[in-house]
Amino acid sequence: MATVRANGYVHVPAPVEGVEAGQELEVVLTTDPGSVGRTVLLVGTPDPALGELEELATARGLLVHTSRSGIHGAILALRRGSCHAAPVRLAAPDARVIRHLPPGHFAFLHLASISSRDGSPDTGRSEDYGLLIRNDLLDDPMISRLAAMVRSPDLKEKLAQMTGYDTSRTGEIGPPGSPSGG
Repeated sequence: MATVRANGYVHVPAPVEGVEAGQELEVVLTTDPGSVGRTVLLVGTPDPALGELEELATARGLLVHTSRSGIHGAILALRRGSCHAAPVRLAAPDARVIRHLPPGHFAFLHLASISSRDGSPDTGRSEDYGLLIRNDLLDDPMISRLAAMVRSPDLKEKLAQMTGYDTSRTGEIGPPGSPSGG
Protein backbone atom coordinates (compact mmCIF):
# COMPACT_ATOMS: atom_id res chain seq x y z
CA MET A 1 0.00 0.00 0.00
CA ALA A 2 1.34 3.42 -0.93
CA THR A 3 0.72 6.64 0.93
CA VAL A 4 -0.15 9.85 -0.83
CA ARG A 5 -0.04 13.37 0.55
CA ALA A 6 -3.46 14.93 0.09
CA ASN A 7 -5.08 18.26 0.86
CA GLY A 8 -8.42 16.60 1.47
CA TYR A 9 -10.48 13.49 1.05
CA VAL A 10 -14.00 12.43 0.17
CA HIS A 11 -15.88 9.70 1.97
CA VAL A 12 -17.67 7.39 -0.47
CA PRO A 13 -20.02 4.96 1.33
CA ALA A 14 -19.29 1.26 0.79
CA PRO A 15 -22.44 0.46 -1.24
CA VAL A 16 -21.71 3.32 -3.68
CA GLU A 17 -19.67 2.14 -6.67
CA GLY A 18 -18.52 5.58 -7.74
CA VAL A 19 -19.55 9.14 -8.51
CA GLU A 20 -20.29 10.85 -11.79
CA ALA A 21 -17.75 13.24 -13.26
CA GLY A 22 -18.65 16.78 -12.29
CA GLN A 23 -20.78 15.69 -9.33
CA GLU A 24 -20.35 18.01 -6.35
CA LEU A 25 -19.05 16.32 -3.23
CA GLU A 26 -18.24 17.38 0.30
CA VAL A 27 -14.48 17.36 0.89
CA VAL A 28 -12.86 17.02 4.30
CA LEU A 29 -9.79 19.26 4.21
CA THR A 30 -6.54 18.03 5.71
CA THR A 31 -4.78 21.34 5.14
CA ASP A 32 -5.24 24.98 6.05
CA PRO A 33 -8.40 26.16 4.23
CA GLY A 34 -6.61 29.43 3.39
CA SER A 35 -4.02 27.56 1.33
CA VAL A 36 -6.68 26.30 -1.08
CA GLY A 37 -7.28 29.82 -2.38
CA ARG A 38 -3.52 30.27 -2.91
CA THR A 39 -2.98 27.07 -4.87
CA VAL A 40 -2.44 26.82 -8.62
CA LEU A 41 -2.98 23.37 -10.13
CA LEU A 42 -0.89 22.38 -13.15
CA VAL A 43 -1.14 19.19 -15.22
CA GLY A 44 1.51 18.50 -17.83
CA THR A 45 5.21 18.16 -18.52
CA PRO A 46 7.54 19.19 -15.68
CA ASP A 47 10.87 20.87 -16.42
CA PRO A 48 13.62 22.49 -14.31
CA ALA A 49 12.27 25.88 -15.49
CA LEU A 50 8.95 25.03 -13.87
CA GLY A 51 10.78 24.00 -10.71
CA GLU A 52 12.35 27.45 -10.53
CA LEU A 53 8.92 29.07 -10.99
CA GLU A 54 7.45 26.85 -8.25
CA GLU A 55 10.21 27.89 -5.84
CA LEU A 56 9.68 31.58 -6.59
CA ALA A 57 5.90 31.22 -6.25
CA THR A 58 6.24 29.46 -2.89
CA ALA A 59 8.57 32.19 -1.62
CA ARG A 60 5.91 34.73 -2.61
CA GLY A 61 3.01 32.90 -0.97
CA LEU A 62 1.52 31.10 -3.96
CA LEU A 63 1.43 27.30 -3.89
CA VAL A 64 1.94 25.39 -7.14
CA HIS A 65 1.01 21.71 -7.40
CA THR A 66 2.05 19.91 -10.58
CA SER A 67 0.76 16.56 -11.74
CA ARG A 68 2.80 14.86 -14.47
CA SER A 69 0.92 14.03 -17.66
CA GLY A 70 1.47 13.71 -21.38
CA ILE A 71 0.15 16.34 -23.74
CA HIS A 72 -3.22 14.66 -24.30
CA GLY A 73 -3.93 14.30 -20.57
CA ALA A 74 -2.82 17.87 -19.92
CA ILE A 75 -5.12 19.32 -22.56
CA LEU A 76 -8.02 17.16 -21.39
CA ALA A 77 -7.53 18.35 -17.79
CA LEU A 78 -7.31 21.96 -18.97
CA ARG A 79 -10.45 21.71 -21.11
CA ARG A 80 -12.39 20.04 -18.25
CA GLY A 81 -11.35 22.75 -15.83
CA SER A 82 -9.42 20.26 -13.66
CA CYS A 83 -6.35 22.52 -13.59
CA HIS A 84 -5.40 26.16 -14.02
CA ALA A 85 -2.71 25.61 -16.66
CA ALA A 86 -0.75 22.92 -18.49
CA PRO A 87 3.04 23.08 -18.69
CA VAL A 88 3.91 21.94 -22.23
CA ARG A 89 6.75 21.84 -24.75
CA LEU A 90 5.97 23.28 -28.15
CA ALA A 91 8.08 20.78 -30.03
CA ALA A 92 7.13 17.74 -32.07
CA PRO A 93 5.02 15.74 -31.37
CA ASP A 94 3.31 18.01 -28.81
CA ALA A 95 3.23 20.98 -31.21
CA ARG A 96 1.13 18.98 -33.68
CA VAL A 97 -1.45 18.30 -30.98
CA ILE A 98 -1.55 21.94 -29.87
CA ARG A 99 -2.07 23.15 -33.46
CA HIS A 100 -5.39 21.30 -33.46
CA LEU A 101 -6.81 23.13 -30.44
CA PRO A 102 -9.82 25.34 -31.11
CA PRO A 103 -8.52 28.80 -32.11
CA GLY A 104 -9.11 31.59 -29.63
CA HIS A 105 -9.60 29.33 -26.59
CA PHE A 106 -6.04 29.03 -25.28
CA ALA A 107 -2.97 31.19 -24.67
CA PHE A 108 0.68 30.23 -24.22
CA LEU A 109 2.75 31.89 -21.47
CA HIS A 110 6.38 31.47 -22.52
CA LEU A 111 8.81 30.34 -19.81
CA ALA A 112 11.93 29.58 -21.85
CA SER A 113 13.35 28.31 -25.11
CA ILE A 114 15.36 25.22 -24.33
CA SER A 115 18.27 24.05 -26.46
CA SER A 116 18.50 20.45 -27.56
CA ARG A 117 19.11 18.15 -24.61
CA ASP A 118 21.33 15.71 -26.49
CA GLY A 119 24.43 17.55 -25.28
CA SER A 120 25.48 18.86 -28.68
CA PRO A 121 25.08 22.63 -28.84
CA ASP A 122 25.56 22.64 -32.61
CA THR A 123 22.27 20.88 -33.40
CA GLY A 124 20.48 24.23 -33.49
CA ARG A 125 17.26 22.70 -32.23
CA SER A 126 15.26 24.27 -29.45
CA GLU A 127 11.81 23.88 -27.99
CA ASP A 128 9.56 26.44 -26.41
CA TYR A 129 8.40 25.57 -22.91
CA GLY A 130 5.63 27.31 -21.04
CA LEU A 131 2.11 27.23 -19.71
CA LEU A 132 -0.93 26.57 -21.86
CA ILE A 133 -3.82 28.50 -20.28
CA ARG A 134 -7.50 28.72 -21.15
CA ASN A 135 -8.27 32.29 -22.22
CA ASP A 136 -11.13 32.56 -19.72
CA LEU A 137 -8.57 32.06 -16.92
CA LEU A 138 -6.17 34.81 -18.02
CA ASP A 139 -7.84 37.30 -15.65
CA ASP A 140 -7.94 34.83 -12.74
CA PRO A 141 -6.03 36.45 -9.84
CA MET A 142 -3.79 33.40 -9.30
CA ILE A 143 -2.92 33.14 -13.00
CA SER A 144 -2.22 36.89 -13.06
CA ARG A 145 0.12 36.52 -10.06
CA LEU A 146 1.85 33.53 -11.66
CA ALA A 147 2.27 35.42 -14.96
CA ALA A 148 3.77 38.38 -13.09
CA MET A 149 6.28 36.00 -11.47
CA VAL A 150 7.19 34.58 -14.90
CA ARG A 151 7.91 38.15 -16.09
CA SER A 152 9.93 38.98 -12.98
CA PRO A 153 13.66 39.67 -13.22
CA ASP A 154 14.16 37.11 -10.43
CA LEU A 155 12.90 34.19 -12.55
CA LYS A 156 14.61 35.38 -15.73
CA GLU A 157 17.91 35.60 -13.86
CA LYS A 158 17.57 32.05 -12.48
CA LEU A 159 16.62 30.62 -15.89
CA ALA A 160 19.42 32.49 -17.67
CA GLN A 161 21.93 30.79 -15.36
CA MET A 162 20.74 27.35 -16.46
CA THR A 163 22.61 25.75 -19.36
CA GLY A 164 20.59 25.74 -22.57
CA TYR A 165 17.80 28.08 -21.40
CA ASP A 166 17.09 31.23 -23.43
CA THR A 167 14.94 33.82 -21.64
CA SER A 168 14.62 36.37 -24.45
CA ARG A 169 10.89 35.54 -24.74
CA THR A 170 10.17 34.70 -21.09
CA GLY A 171 6.87 36.23 -20.02
CA GLU A 172 5.46 36.70 -23.54
CA ILE A 173 1.90 35.52 -23.93
CA GLY A 174 -0.06 34.83 -27.09
CA PRO A 175 -1.87 32.11 -29.00
CA PRO A 176 -0.08 28.73 -28.96
CA GLY A 177 2.20 28.43 -31.99
CA SER A 178 2.31 32.17 -32.71
CA PRO A 179 5.61 34.11 -32.78
CA SER A 180 4.69 35.75 -29.46
CA GLY A 181 3.11 32.67 -27.94
CA GLY A 182 5.48 29.86 -28.69
